[in-house]
Amino acid sequence: MGRSDSTVRVFKMASGAADEYAYMFTGDYTAVVRLQRAAFAAKQTPLAQLAALDWFLHSVVPGCPEVC
Repeated sequence: MGRSDSTVRVFKMASGAADEYAYMFTGDYTAVVRLQRAAFAAKQTPLAQLAALDWFLHSVVPGCPEVC
């Protein structure tokens, strides 16, 4: 699947500004989260925290088709 086939997600930024958003290809975003999870795992992050990232990727991102 190339980028032309990918969906674009809109993410509300947590900076406090009411109108600040980020736009990313869904595949790029999930790849970054997976890389961060791997970095946390390498630093022996507790399994409960790693499970939270897994839950986010498998439950929140797919269930959030518009603004996350």
